[in-house]
Amino acid sequence: MIYYVFLHNEHSFQLKRVYILISTMTAWTLPLVQLSFINSPAQAQANTAPVLYLPPIQIGESENIGNTIGSIDIVLSLYIIVSCIALGAFLYQLLKIIQLSLDAQRLNEYPNSTIFMTESHPSFSFFQLIFINKCEAEHARDKHQIIAHEKVHSQQWHSLDMIILYLSRAVFWFNPIIWFYKNSQQETHEYLVDQEIIKCEDKSSYQQLLAQMTIRTIYASGNYFAKSKTIKRINMMNEKLKKTHWLKTSTAIISFTLLSVVMACNDDIINVVDSAEMVAQIPENAQNELDRLRAEYPDQKFNYLQIDAPKNNIAIEELGIDPNTVQWIDVNKHENKIGLILVANENFEQLVEYKKSEDGIFDIVEDQPMPQGGMEEFYQYIAQNMKYPLAARDAGVEGIVFVQFIVDTEGNITEAQVLKGIGNGCDAEALRVVQNSQKWKPGMQDGKAVNVKMVLPITYKLGNTTTEDALEATGE
Repeated sequence: MIYYVFLHNEHSFQLKRVYILISTMTAWTLPLVQLSFINSPAQAQANTAPVLYLPPIQIGESENIGNTIGSIDIVLSLYIIVSCIALGAFLYQLLKIIQLSLDAQRLNEYPNSTIFMTESHPSFSFFQLIFINKCEAEHARDKHQIIAHEKVHSQQWHSLDMIILYLSRAVFWFNPIIWFYKNSQQETHEYLVDQEIIKCEDKSSYQQLLAQMTIRTIYASGNYFAKSKTIKRINMMNEKLKKTHWLKTSTAIISFTLLSVVMACNDDIINVVDSAEMVAQIPENAQNELDRLRAEYPDQKFNYLQIDAPKNNIAIEELGIDPNTVQWIDVNKHENKIGLILVANENFEQLVEYKKSEDGIFDIVEDQPMPQGGMEEFYQYIAQNMKYPLAARDAGVEGIVFVQFIVDTEGNITEAQVLKGIGNGCDAEALRVVQNSQKWKPGMQDGKAVNVKMVLPITYKLGNTTTEDALEATGE
């Protein structure tokens, strides 16, 4: 978008070439670059307490169902197939060039260059290898200008540009920008070569050569688009090139830089603080430690939180968590989680108030809501009442449905809705079962019952196991 708005119609061809190369390479390297921007510990801490998540539950089929392929698997398979085809086509072209260099006749009158004469391919160059079509170079003057043209391509390393873009197209083929970039870069290469050739060759004869080659191309392939591109090139040679205004160049560079910086912000810290959650089913070792702390310090309140384990080492302070509030920490390598027990001090109270919505609904509380019969009975209810929709089963639909609801001060489940679903009846079935579930023990804050927002992830998974065996609650 930045290229199209600010540079596409400009005459600064070298700038356009460099911009396309840098933006393409950025697409490869940006995922490896991480920049950290945390304004203040207080702001980071405010982000560490989202909605109270329940442990996920998986719903399977009791029938014997054959292997099915989900929509995600189909999309991933399609991506891999198309990428392999594109990469295979690129490698095939490289092999054809190598084979052509072995079969074609080398022109010995150019000892300082590697030039071949071919009859089956149009004139082109690949790095230092130059291939000249015999029909296109019937006259000595045409032959000389064609070789000069291809030498400029070779000297300016245009082949390297195209290798980068072809490989990028094989990986990012689904993005129309990479196709646009490839075509624009090819066009820019020709403009750069034209400007160099008319400095040392007769312009009118060179333009005549381009016109003849275009007519031959149209006659051979019926590609009338080549005519318009050649006319543009000839017109460009006759125009006085205008330099790109400094304001456009500066705006394009600044916009690209800002966009890159925004996309390169440290996802590690962002993901960690966004992943922090209060869980309804506390791990046994954490529960034992909570019981010990509460027995030893009856006047203090303690809460258990989980965060995703960061890829890199991140200090507690960087997450906006006061180290003095951390009473216990545990790393679960199997689930890639870190468990924390925090003391509910003034900072915790501020966090609770910050996360409270305008209508008095809490995301985090001192005492979490709990089903009247306990979590085990709640999951048994889900297992016994939820069915795998026939439409979803027949379509091979699998995935996770996130159901959000509020446990009000009376323990009723209200405002149930699907945050993210998979369709085919799965969303409606999950919502139905949650809405019809039993009353809960309400959440408590400062000794008072409060409304608490909660999210239940329900996984639909096709397989050969029974529903009873497929139901497995695992903390996230």
